[in-house]
Amino acid sequence: MFDLNVRFQILSMLLLLVIVIDYFRYPRLKTLSSKYFMLLMAANFVNLCLDIVSVYTITHIESLPEGVNRLTHQFFIGSVLVCTFISFMYVFMKGRQQRRLERKSFLVLIIPLAISFLVVLFGPLHYYISDGKAYSYGMMAYVVYICGFFYLLLELLMTFSSKYSLDREQKISIRFVMMIWLITLVSQLTFPWILLSGAALTWIVLCIYLSFENQREHIDMEVGGFNRAAFHHMLDEYYEDGKPLYLVHLRCDNNDRIQSIAGHGAGRQTIQMMKQEMEKLFSKDIFHSRSSVLSFFTRVDPSEDRKRLEQLCTALSHLEFAGIALQFHISVMDLRTYTKNKDEVYELTNFMLTEFTDAEEKIIFLDQKLAERKKRQDILGRLLEQALEQDGFQLYYQPIYWSKTGRFGSAEALLRLKNCGELGFVSPEEFIPLAEKRGIILEIGDRVMEMAAEFIRDHDLEKMGIQYIEVNLSAMQAGAADITERLYRIVKEKGINPAQINLEITETAMLEQSETVDSNMKKLRGLGFGFSMDDFGTGYSNLAQIVSSSYELIKLDKSLIWPAFGQSMEKNGIVSKEDQTKAMELLSSLIDMLHKQGLQMVAEGVETEAMKDYLVGASVEHLQGYYFSRPVPDLEYISFIQDKHRIDN
Repeated sequence: MFDLNVRFQILSMLLLLVIVIDYFRYPRLKTLSSKYFMLLMAANFVNLCLDIVSVYTITHIESLPEGVNRLTHQFFIGSVLVCTFISFMYVFMKGRQQRRLERKSFLVLIIPLAISFLVVLFGPLHYYISDGKAYSYGMMAYVVYICGFFYLLLELLMTFSSKYSLDREQKISIRFVMMIWLITLVSQLTFPWILLSGAALTWIVLCIYLSFENQREHIDMEVGGFNRAAFHHMLDEYYEDGKPLYLVHLRCDNNDRIQSIAGHGAGRQTIQMMKQEMEKLFSKDIFHSRSSVLSFFTRVDPSEDRKRLEQLCTALSHLEFAGIALQFHISVMDLRTYTKNKDEVYELTNFMLTEFTDAEEKIIFLDQKLAERKKRQDILGRLLEQALEQDGFQLYYQPIYWSKTGRFGSAEALLRLKNCGELGFVSPEEFIPLAEKRGIILEIGDRVMEMAAEFIRDHDLEKMGIQYIEVNLSAMQAGAADITERLYRIVKEKGINPAQINLEITETAMLEQSETVDSNMKKLRGLGFGFSMDDFGTGYSNLAQIVSSSYELIKLDKSLIWPAFGQSMEKNGIVSKEDQTKAMELLSSLIDMLHKQGLQMVAEGVETEAMKDYLVGASVEHLQGYYFSRPVPDLEYISFIQDKHRIDN
């Protein structure tokens, strides 16, 4: 009789063993729900053992001391109740996104379990043994059904409540688990001699494992460690417990370049090597939280253990892939001090990972200054969105002097925000990169082109002797696949000749996307647009590239001009006589070299008469700077040109 009654329990123990072995094969997320799951597996194992013992005692009741059978059944029924409560708490934690319960709430939820334990301790229990059937009944046994139905009802209500964060698939899985337990309770009540509780609990463990706790879903199979989904899970877990929490990110800033040169495998190996170095020093759960980024959480302030971060930097600095030295930076965030919710964590993470890719400092701690900088960017981002919607942009124009004619023959259009509110004046050098990050630069570029074209048309600039207006193209615009169609559509709609627009492109934009930009330039030039290379001398100037791209103009950056006249680029800076002489020699050589290539120039930053006289004497074709005029609004520009023409005439 004993062998017949424990067949389900033995099979269930074998199944549970398989689950446990597979579960512990992989690294595990240390979430609150996973702790409940491990507790449930342990309780399930104890329950199966007690189930077998209770079957043995009831089938050998006559040969055992009085009271042993009741005691074993008390332990067994208690273990069923514990498993029921733990499975409920697991679902409850899932629905609450790992948020811990307050003590009062936990005590309320445990009341039914506590009452059930009192019944187990003092309630009556009877036994039935006959015809190969053996089971117990009475209030002590029935309390399992009452308690089970109560927690099932709570779980059911959770799956229909909007208070709990469960997606559709999770709700289906939980309802399936509930159905297993409901069928078991009804079957056990109807056929008490078929002992199904242990088997049912094992099946519940299996369903939870497959639906929620399969650790392979959290593993990054390419890099190792935990993946992005696991990172989100653990952020939910850690953020809700209220304890000190720091988040450390390590980003490979040149992984795209490594992959483009050496292939995807080299890029993957780069992240793997970075992860190994992190594990040596920190022994933390490492998350591949996003492309080219590794992260870990810690309760200890990393600023107090900066030495290990510096050791990590030293180790990473020696890594090289496909002949390319690893470029990286580490960002450290105190989440309790600088964030109020998880959304702010993600926003600050984006800021810390993208803002410092070119920074010399390898370890960047989020502090109040950076938090204020992030706040300023958020305000500015909203201002940019509003400016697009509410006509919040304005073009200023800086006249360009033509040395051969002695007149002003062109101008550069410079974008301004009409109303910056509490931020005061915001330079395009600040808001254009932000517009690129936020993905609205193409829309802003369209608006700039529309305003410039309307200005040319409405004031008939060609009759005033203005040959063209220079309009800046950002790197993202210059490399956009549809930039040709966008710009040509605008000038045609506004009724101007494309030759009245000269597009300025920085040399760094050309280097970043040389093939795409070069293709776009050829198409646009074929439609009549002209081109200038902006900020020549600030990047990685390549004369062969300049010649092959056939720029109409090369704009000499003021950093090439000012030192030649003893004017430092730094505020209150001093240029020595020796450095001034070298700068003048360099400027003279560059002008001669560009002239020999048949290229015309615009000298930017002309601020003194000495600069003007020298550059005109050196046959630099176009001059631009405060010596002639600051950038001014459209009507002031028209007045300026008209006044100059009256004087000249």
